Amino acid sequence: MEKLKPILIIDDKQVIEQFSSKELLLQLTPEQSALIDFQETSEGLWKFNINEDDFVFFSKQLFSYKYIFLHDSYDNPALKHPVLLIEKLAPNTKVILFSGNRSESLNPNDFNNYIPQFKYEQNRNHPHFEIRRSIYFRNLKSFVDNYLKYGDFMMEALYDSNYNHKKNIATSLIQVIFSALEKSEFEAANTPEFNKYFELAGYTNEEIEAIKKNYSKMNYKEFMDAINDELKTL
Repeated sequence: MEKLKPILIIDDKQVIEQFSSKELLLQLTPEQSALIDFQETSEGLWKFNINEDDFVFFSKQLFSYKYIFLHDSYDNPALKHPVLLIEKLAPNTKVILFSGNRSESLNPNDFNNYIPQFKYEQNRNHPHFEIRRSIYFRNLKSFVDNYLKYGDFMMEALYDSNYNHKKNIATSLIQVIFSALEKSEFEAANTPEFNKYFELAGYTNEEIEAIKKNYSKMNYKEFMDAINDELKTL
């Protein structure tokens, strides 16, 4: 049985057109492409029922995708009622609508304290995401790479080309380490988070043991400065 892919892209733009998904897919590595299904139309996936007030879905696989990227300018009857379609696909699937005139947006149900310059979608009953085609085109590779590296998709990577998941993890670990530092340098250097932090930075277990000894001998300021300097390298 063929392994189900986590991403479906539906986009009618041709490869010669600017920022087309077809052009983007040609730029991906085989490992990246293996995570993505692509269709030019929704044909074979869904259609309106006879009363045109609901959808008939042809493929159960549609509900297995984690993310569906949908060009919402496409001349397709389903897109006359995108909210209804999104409601049917939720909550298991995140829908990302993209087109040339979209603004960046994130749903506040999922990202309450995200980068403030992004505009949020306020439709809480039918959560979805919207993104400008050019940004989708530029950042999809980063979005997929984060999954390959860390085993999870980060929506932040789709919207922010400077997003650094490794640094975000490290920053969370530092907060725990600094909390322990309030008690003593020795206790901070011997937290599990200290080990994880330097593993993330690429150090071996043997190297981390030597680093622990050095950090345990530092005073409070030296400890903070040294670990913050390490963060800059990630």
